[in-house]
Amino acid sequence: MIKDRTIYLTFTLLCLAGYGWLLYQLTGNIVNSNESICIFHNITHIPCPSCGITRSVIYILDGNLSAGLFLNPLGLFAFLGLTIIPIWLLFDLLSKNYSLALFYRNAEKFMQKKPVAIILITLICANWGWNILKCL
Repeated sequence: MIKDRTIYLTFTLLCLAGYGWLLYQLTGNIVNSNESICIFHNITHIPCPSCGITRSVIYILDGNLSAGLFLNPLGLFAFLGLTIIPIWLLFDLLSKNYSLALFYRNAEKFMQKKPVAIILITLICANWGWNILKCL
């Protein structure tokens, strides 16, 4: 039960942080290509696999899915997470259910399987290469 509460608290805080950052960016503070808040990028001058996700989500919010996917495909997952997870949190709260925590634990077990982990790591590395090729 305490583990479930931790999962819900973590998802709530992540959604609040994500929405806060998007709101900050949408109010005219968009990080342009000459500046970055990414510590990895600032130290190495190489984009990390997640560089560009905020701009990707903003493109998707503007209805430009292809530009968002081109910039960083992980932006689609961030957008979906920021859309689905708050609804799921509210549903579980109102129904006194723990379906999100159950889904999270099952997904975590699934991703720990060696073949699945190898595929996911390969996809993240490919995305990283894509970011480097684009000089993000």
